[in-house]
Amino acid sequence: MKATDNGKLNLADLIGKHVMVTPSDRGGFAGRLVQYECGRAVIRGCRILIFRVQDQHGVFALATEGPSNSCRVGPAVDTLLVEKVNSVALLTEPARLAWEEEPWAV
Repeated sequence: MKATDNGKLNLADLIGKHVMVTPSDRGGFAGRLVQYECGRAVIRGCRILIFRVQDQHGVFALATEGPSNSCRVGPAVDTLLVEKVNSVALLTEPARLAWEEEPWAV
C-alpha cells in the first residue's frame, strides 16, 4: 500500500488482495478484501484468530509471518462483514500460507 502524492493511503489498492483486518474491539481476521468503506470491510475466505501466543512480536507479526503452530485459527467462512475496522494490513505470501494452514494448538 503506497501513499498518494498528498500523503494519504489509498485503500482501493488493497481490494482483491489478502489482508489482515483488526476491529476496534480486538481480534484479527484474514482473507481477501473485496470491499472497504467507512470502517467496514468485506472479506472473502475469512478466518478468525482465536488465540495468539505472546512470543509473536505483536499483532502485526501475523501480517508478516502469519500465525505460528501455537496459535488457534478458525476455519474459513465464505464471506464476512467486519465492522469498526481500525487497521488493514497487507499479508506477505508466507503469512497468507500460514493463515490458510489453519493452525490449532491444543
